Amino acid sequence: MCSSGEETIDHLFFECQFAQNCWAAIGVSWDTDIPLLDRVSHARTIHAVPMFIEVVLIAAWEIWKARNDKVFRQHSHNPSTWLNNFVSQCTLQSMRFTEDARTSFCVWLDAFS
Repeated sequence: MCSSGEETIDHLFFECQFAQNCWAAIGVSWDTDIPLLDRVSHARTIHAVPMFIEVVLIAAWEIWKARNDKVFRQHSHNPSTWLNNFVSQCTLQSMRFTEDARTSFCVWLDAFS
């Protein structure tokens, strides 16, 4: 996303300024000094986000789609566009949740709408 050398998983999803801005927009921070699985587990314990793993997967998916748009379509995204896509995808995916989970998730999601 930032054309700063080798594209690795860590760089694309955690170290790239674009990704950092995206994570910051939804209030998720990462300890990039620990291995990936430990990083996710650690972040899950410090963030009070309903359905944290689902949030992370949707956010990463939207970062990946933005990356593909840049690589294959020469279309650049900004964190604001990414956030709109993230919220839309979260809303769509929340239809699969139980009613209680959806209510809790949507209260959190409303902060970004």
